[in-house]
Amino acid sequence: MMQADGLFNNSLKIKPDPPSPHLRSHTEHQSSRPTSTTTSMIITAWEGETIDLKKSPKELWTNEIEDEGRHKPLMHSIRSSLFHPAPSRHLLQQISTFGSISHANDLRYWSKTKAFLGLNPDSILDKLDNDPGFIHALDSRFILMRWKD
Repeated sequence: MMQADGLFNNSLKIKPDPPSPHLRSHTEHQSSRPTSTTTSMIITAWEGETIDLKKSPKELWTNEIEDEGRHKPLMHSIRSSLFHPAPSRHLLQQISTFGSISHANDLRYWSKTKAFLGLNPDSILDKLDNDPGFIHALDSRFILMRWKD
């Protein structure tokens, strides 16, 4: 996981072409053009998605959509395994990959970023749900992204 330390304001300086003695109107047109432009963008070599915490704190989850689809059959397997003393190794691997345990892993890794440094992983989601000022501060200082493999 990579992180950006706030917004990158890239100033692009546009230098006018040297004046041409043969084209006076061209030179006058160039002098009226703006000489600098400011843009807010990030250019990376990786593809990813920005995380919008104002939309939902659940944007932090790595596989929210996959979790919803796999969580239902997984819960059935967990309930079935309650009648058997030892759940299968495969079932335990599924639990650690999907569901609440993977969300705990997500929070543990997010807590290591500058955006959440100093917060206990267990309190991040509660802070995002109940403190709009915290979300505003995050939004003004950081761009949270999830990079694709």
